[in-house]
Amino acid sequence: MSFTYIPQREKWRTSMLLSWKKGDLRRFDPIVMRNIIEYAAPAWPQNPVRKLSINLIGTYTEINKGYYEAKKQWTGNFTWSDGQELVLNRRYDLKKQIGHGAFGVVMHAIDLQTGESVAIKIIKARNAYTAQAQREIRLLQSLRSVRKFASQ
Repeated sequence: MSFTYIPQREKWRTSMLLSWKKGDLRRFDPIVMRNIIEYAAPAWPQNPVRKLSINLIGTYTEINKGYYEAKKQWTGNFTWSDGQELVLNRRYDLKKQIGHGAFGVVMHAIDLQTGESVAIKIIKARNAYTAQAQREIRLLQSLRSVRKFASQ
């Protein structure tokens, strides 16, 4: 259970404003109501940073809504659905997803130049994953060169 401290004056001001919006207080003279609200609680801050920090939970909630909505629209990551037809770089005909993990997905594909069946690892759109994938490529290239040297 969480506890949020709200000053008594702010509670009163909020309840008055909500009552006004609901229509409970509309029978009072608007000038009288404005004076009551104005003098009963401090004025809303003029400073934008202070305005955002007065209701910090509400501010974070609004920021997070925008963030998660944008995140839902586009992740920057490769997604695959069954039955989809896709040719990568006019060379690899992607057939099906054969694995997935933290770094991305592994696809079964056909190399259109050689006709070979290959696996392609598609990395998520994050800098750390890209750097790790580049290290893996260098490692695989060095292993390939060692294997060629050993076979000679």
